[in-house]
Amino acid sequence: MVDLQFLGRVADDLEEQGAAARREFALDAADQLFVAEFGFQGPPAYATLRRAVSGPLAPDAPLLAHHQKAEDGNAKLLRGLGDHLPPPGADFDDWHWLTQLDQARAVAFGIRHFRSHTPYCMGTVLWQLNDCWPVVSWAAVDGDGRRKPLWYALRAVYADRLIAVRDGAVHLVNDAPTPWTGTLRLTRHGLDGAVLAEEGVGVSTAARSVTRVPLPVSLAEPAAPDRELLVARLGDTRTVEFYEEDTRLALPPADYDVTVTEDASGPPGYRVEITARTLLRDLALFPDRLDPAAEVDDMLVTLLPGESTVFMITGAALKDPEALGRHPVLRCVNDAVTR
Repeated sequence: MVDLQFLGRVADDLEEQGAAARREFALDAADQLFVAEFGFQGPPAYATLRRAVSGPLAPDAPLLAHHQKAEDGNAKLLRGLGDHLPPPGADFDDWHWLTQLDQARAVAFGIRHFRSHTPYCMGTVLWQLNDCWPVVSWAAVDGDGRRKPLWYALRAVYADRLIAVRDGAVHLVNDAPTPWTGTLRLTRHGLDGAVLAEEGVGVSTAARSVTRVPLPVSLAEPAAPDRELLVARLGDTRTVEFYEEDTRLALPPADYDVTVTEDASGPPGYRVEITARTLLRDLALFPDRLDPAAEVDDMLVTLLPGESTVFMITGAALKDPEALGRHPVLRCVNDAVTR
């Protein structure tokens, strides 16, 4: 078993082990049977910060600094963005969104990598699930019990069936008790949604095992890495992979249609349907900015042009439901990269 504080794209408290703060994590998962106690920091929910911090919100607010237990922790958050996400500058809303997103991506990257090495690597244990105070920390659920983007990323990356793309191949991780069979659809798209190359491969992955499918050259080698992406789909499971980091992608300004309707089927709630006019990278909705009791059912959804998704909001009757479709409640990576 390997006992680590951080893995994946960025190291935080790994100076003692001499690790570099970068995504290409030095540890080869193929050499590890089980990986425990790893994580990455990110701020709590906006409503949690607003309750705990008086005055203007800022990354260096005294209460947050007092409770920041990682040495040079907030500076590490900014360094951790690296080439993966743009620096937020002085804008608090961008800092909050990008550092929460980076936490979710870093941990999911590591878990996805280790799971793809099944059956050699047979488990991961995350640090940590929840927290006891309103602070920047490794938790997926903050001190007030609100779910951070990391929580949604963990739910996705720990699903019984997972598609992981790495090292020139697609890895089909089947932790279900039944075989996973069908046609694996691999499609290289332009960022405008145009199909550039496509392949279908018949696959069958036994229960509790992994199948490795090499990427055909037409899909592994993009003509313009900053303007293309790869979609892998098997049944209802889909993953979207990019050939470049977000800071080098030619992401378009976000353009979409939003429809907000009241959900009359139960307690106060809302249905938020978003239809993409352009590629939308990692859509996220933060209803706690409108009411501390409001919750969303999903997060970090990537849409190609023409695709739609629905977020369900529960827990509160909102004074201005239409604000669910506006900045800074509704975010995507395009906002920060193209600003």
